[in-house]
Amino acid sequence: MPPGGMPPGGGYPPGGYPGGMPPAGGKPFSVGDAFGYGWKKFTANVGPILIAMLVFLLVGAVIYGIQVLLQAVTAPEATVVTGENGFVVTSSGGGFFGVLLSMVFAIISFIWGYIVQAAFARGGLALVEGRALELGELFSFNKLGRIILAGIILSVLTFIGFLLCIIPGLIVAFFGTFFVYFILDQDLGAWDAIKASFSFVKDNVGNLLLLLILSWIALFVGALLCGIGLFVAVPVVVIAHTYAYKVLRGQPVAA
Repeated sequence: MPPGGMPPGGGYPPGGYPGGMPPAGGKPFSVGDAFGYGWKKFTANVGPILIAMLVFLLVGAVIYGIQVLLQAVTAPEATVVTGENGFVVTSSGGGFFGVLLSMVFAIISFIWGYIVQAAFARGGLALVEGRALELGELFSFNKLGRIILAGIILSVLTFIGFLLCIIPGLIVAFFGTFFVYFILDQDLGAWDAIKASFSFVKDNVGNLLLLLILSWIALFVGALLCGIGLFVAVPVVVIAHTYAYKVLRGQPVAA
């Protein structure tokens, strides 16, 4: 850490303000302001945002299409067996190769999920910092290894939490929400980013819990509108979360 205790990238140390208090004259945070800011930035950048989302949707559809095609080619045809109670349809999953194919695409889907999550975080950071959205930056693999490693660690911790009566798993997932931001913005390692996210959420649990609940509601409403509403809800929620990450850590946001 450089002189004065300021971490790389500016702002305050991971986990919130020094001593748990905002800096004098720092911008106050409210969940309403976060969503208002998200809506403002979305409407001001609706073209680039929708283009980026359509590109990601297309790539995801291609990956899914390849998986379905390969499974259809490698799996044997369904066998129809007539029983006393009617027709019973059985089919194998393609044997060992089918299982291997499923595992490969499960890994690809896991990695693709974090590529998308990182892209959303990169886009959110660009907008709140006053920079233009660029597809090249969104698709960047920079720091992706750390993000995937942190995702694996957090997934394991969340799974263990779910085994302990579900609620601990939900708590782990909630407290780890911001680890991608700490990797991208503060250049932290995988484990340090998870710890920083836990500390940050712990110091701001009231505001961030309300933000999360309202985000779920926004995404649910967007999904009800034939899924089309998600093209609005997702970017607004992402920008609102990025705004919260910046403001609650005492960092400036672009007007």
